[in-house]
Amino acid sequence: MTNLSPKGALAGKWSASWSASAGRRLIAERKLRILREDHQGLILQKLQERYPNPELYSFVSRFVTRAPNLVLAVVSAIGGVVYDNGVLRTLRGASPELARAFGEIVNESGINSLASAIGQRAWLAGPTGVSPHLDRRGRLALDVITPDVLDLERTGKYVDSALWLHNGSTWVEMDEQAWRYYDGRGRLFKEVPHSAKECPLVPFLAGENLSDYWQSSAHSGLVDKCLEVSVLSAHGTYVQQVSANKITHIDGDIEDFASLQN
Repeated sequence: MTNLSPKGALAGKWSASWSASAGRRLIAERKLRILREDHQGLILQKLQERYPNPELYSFVSRFVTRAPNLVLAVVSAIGGVVYDNGVLRTLRGASPELARAFGEIVNESGINSLASAIGQRAWLAGPTGVSPHLDRRGRLALDVITPDVLDLERTGKYVDSALWLHNGSTWVEMDEQAWRYYDGRGRLFKEVPHSAKECPLVPFLAGENLSDYWQSSAHSGLVDKCLEVSVLSAHGTYVQQVSANKITHIDGDIEDFASLQN
């Protein structure tokens, strides 16, 4: 996770909130790294905790692999299932012409191709922001903003303003008046007014958590077990390489093992 923090014109409003949210953003980043299979470093970190002896760690680490990825398997099966059949949005009470125009805008936004990925990230990592904008061709497009780079000011379930870090270097702030773009030093270089009269960002949530809006602890056990499986797999492969005998590793409480299996 980048150490960049709001500076300049952004500091007064966002610096304290961004700093306070560092812990939950780091948790979200950890989950998302595993989802995109960029987590070999996390496996090595856990392996080093398990084998503090440098020589043994060096031997076992050669056999570390990112497969099987339990998090990816579970999220692929469950996380985006709500949108597997596409997205349906309707305008209640609208005329056929208006409803048809609205449907065309929804399709143009690309939500049908993005929806499953949005659902997966919201299920695993927490509230995921979706914000519309016009692309360089003047067509409606969507920004998908994951919780590891996002901070919100809310009144209940409604978003008053949002700040997110785009590509690790550009700050994007949005509220009921405009999108504002700042460089890493917090200097405003672009402002795009809008007439929505509310912040143009909607957080997608996979479930309600009354005690933690960001759902930081959700699926932590799955994440831990995913890394544990990789550590055990590396250890098992290492043992096979240095032993002439085939080894079966059984993990659990000794008391629960059948006779002559311990």
